[in-house]
Amino acid sequence: MALKLNFLMLFLCSTSFYSCNSHRGENLTAIEFEKFMQENHIIDVRTLEELDQGMIEGAVHIDYYDERFISKVDSLVSRESIYQDNSGIYLYCRSGNRSAKALKALKASGFMNIHHLLGGVRAWDLSNGPLLVQ
Repeated sequence: MALKLNFLMLFLCSTSFYSCNSHRGENLTAIEFEKFMQENHIIDVRTLEELDQGMIEGAVHIDYYDERFISKVDSLVSRESIYQDNSGIYLYCRSGNRSAKALKALKASGFMNIHHLLGGVRAWDLSNGPLLVQ
């Protein structure tokens, strides 16, 4: 019993240390994503075929595999506004892999304050996050 309690305490301490030191983090859980996405730019980076599974309300679709991905984000989001009003870019995909790649690509292009949904729309759905089906 004591070993289980020690393991639990170690886990809780390490996760709270990570979350406190990740400056709101680039990698967000579904709960964190929902909390911080208000009045920010939400971008669904999935393919067009994947959209029939539903989208997070307020999201704009820009396919990560589109060769003009960066320029489309650039035309949607003013880099200056992100710096001035402290808004951010919140990315998601199906499982979290593409949105992590998209985050890296945007950072390499000079964007800041970018976050992505760990586990993607799958994690969102599991946390009972609402999806709009068109």
